[in-house]
Amino acid sequence: MSKIDPAQGYIVMREGDQPDPARAQPFLKAAAAFLKGAATDPVTRLYDTVTGMSYSPADADVVRLVYFSHLRPEDMEVRSADGRTLQPVQDLPETLQNLARHKSGGLFVPADDVWLVPPPEINPEFEQQIELLRHELPEMETEAPTADQVHPRGPAGADTGAYPVELHDDMDLLPGLSGEKMLNATIAFVRQANPATLAALGALAGMLAYKSMGLKGVVGLLLAVAALKRYLKMGSRIIMDQRLDLVARGIQDGIPVNKNGQVDAEFLEALRHFPVGDHNVAFRRLSPAVRARQWEHHPIKVDPSAYGLESHAETVSQVVDGDTFVGQRGRYRLIGIDTPELDHHDKSQPGAQRAWEALRQLIPPGSQVRVEVARNQPALYGRMPCYLYAKDSVSGNELCVNKLLVEEGLARATNFQPYHPKMQEFVQSALDAISQRKGLWNALYNPKPQPRILSVQAERSVAGSGDERVNFSLA
Repeated sequence: MSKIDPAQGYIVMREGDQPDPARAQPFLKAAAAFLKGAATDPVTRLYDTVTGMSYSPADADVVRLVYFSHLRPEDMEVRSADGRTLQPVQDLPETLQNLARHKSGGLFVPADDVWLVPPPEINPEFEQQIELLRHELPEMETEAPTADQVHPRGPAGADTGAYPVELHDDMDLLPGLSGEKMLNATIAFVRQANPATLAALGALAGMLAYKSMGLKGVVGLLLAVAALKRYLKMGSRIIMDQRLDLVARGIQDGIPVNKNGQVDAEFLEALRHFPVGDHNVAFRRLSPAVRARQWEHHPIKVDPSAYGLESHAETVSQVVDGDTFVGQRGRYRLIGIDTPELDHHDKSQPGAQRAWEALRQLIPPGSQVRVEVARNQPALYGRMPCYLYAKDSVSGNELCVNKLLVEEGLARATNFQPYHPKMQEFVQSALDAISQRKGLWNALYNPKPQPRILSVQAERSVAGSGDERVNFSLA
């Protein structure tokens, strides 16, 4: 099979067809062809050659939004149902508002000869599609590009849309102190501090301001608090965008590993703290800074002696949470993964219950499993680090439970040093889960913490000595 140029990474085809590299196109051209075909042909598919994902007409709204985000106002015009041009698009928010209000005309892209949003006369989903585009508008606000940043859209459907520049804020708050570490520390303090502590600090600051400067001091303090909130919000958005970009590039270009076998630390941190929900990174346009980063591909260097794996059989007594269980020889923690916590500040983190239930189904109490314990790694909190292996109930084959939880989007891949022997597999599985929108990375995922939904089960059994024993487990 011929090699596919990453710049020509999308193929429009029909359900059941094999992807033909010779038909690969840039995203803009392929998306336009897909939207045109999806309107009349339910078996039209848009195939992403990088991620291997296939999008059906049911995903047309997602493709439409990403296609829309690549366009500029001058790329579109308002046309009537019979194809007559009513007006060019100049002010995009105003145009969308007028379309929503008057319900007359649709958005057309002449260069690709495709309706972005067909008029309501021929489009029963007109209102919904316009509302989706209006919702996308805040994400598209950009600074005016300089002369050397403007890339006119060339012929033959070349995908040369400029990446929208970060929202610019003319408030230079705390100059020289806007480093990521300080920002993360400030955000963590504000989020985790006891409300009473914050209230006390605010009252004390107000008293000092009033005592030193009177009412002006209090007003100044309130303005400073408002500015700090704005700063934190801006900083959180910048950090989130950086993480989305780094993980998106990992999906598109592979894991960044230098010639010394070390994974890019910022990439690992981004993957470790990747925000939950569906962020559509399979289609994400990368920022110029992330696109320009050095991105080498070498095997991850692992020192097996750093772990000293020892294999033995084990009988499961209790499943504590999504990555911890108890066996007859002690308490175990699954290597290389991290699941949401069942008990986090008296609440269950989103996804914790599902991960715990998944592990209980794989290794219910009393089941026989195999563990590979890392004898050369510390047993933090009395938990022996291990790879856990269980039999697949369908095929009967042995599978690595650690990796399976990451593959299903129920756990994150962690980046502790030294790298564990299956590091490469776990990181790739995490990228695949995010790309395929599994588990925590699905749009249906609820990011709000939930009350703990736990109960205790007790089972009586007779020990070898004849004494009665009671075994407790969470359920």
